[in-house]
Amino acid sequence: MLGKVDSAASILELTTEGASKQYLKNRTDLPGDELEDYLTMLESKDLIRILKAKGGEEVAATIKITKRGIQFLNLYGSITAKYLTLPAK
Repeated sequence: MLGKVDSAASILELTTEGASKQYLKNRTDLPGDELEDYLTMLESKDLIRILKAKGGEEVAATIKITKRGIQFLNLYGSITAKYLTLPAK
C-alpha cells in the first residue's frame, strides 16, 4: 500500500510527458474521487498544470508536471535511494 507521498510521486511520474485523467485513472490504483483530490492538491502546490482542451472541456484536459514537480520527483528519488533501499549483500 502506497502512502500519500508515494501516490503523489507516482502521479507526477505519469505526467512527465503529459497525461489525461482517464490515463491516470487506468494507471493508478486510486478511486476517481481520490485521484481528483490528488490532482487538486498537486495543482495547488504548483507541481502539475492542468491544461484544458479547447472549449474548456475538463474531460479532455492534459495534465503536465511543472519544474517544481520535477524538483519534487528528484528529491523523492534521492530520499528513496538513500533511506528506503536495502544495502547490497
